[in-house]
Amino acid sequence: MDEAEQGRWLINVNYVGEAEEENPSYLKYTLYRNYGLPNETKEIKVVNLSEYNQKITLDTFLY
Repeated sequence: MDEAEQGRWLINVNYVGEAEEENPSYLKYTLYRNYGLPNETKEIKVVNLSEYNQKITLDTFLY
């Protein structure tokens, strides 16, 4: 992200697997806010991708 454009970013995911698989697919990601500052927070999220059959927005952030 060092050379990325500044502005609002969207994190989109489109799951293309089967909804009724025996082993559903999960996505785990970590969201840091105020990274490197004294008031830094860390939030870990887990999403069961098989619950979504279309593109979804997981999160947004400003860079």
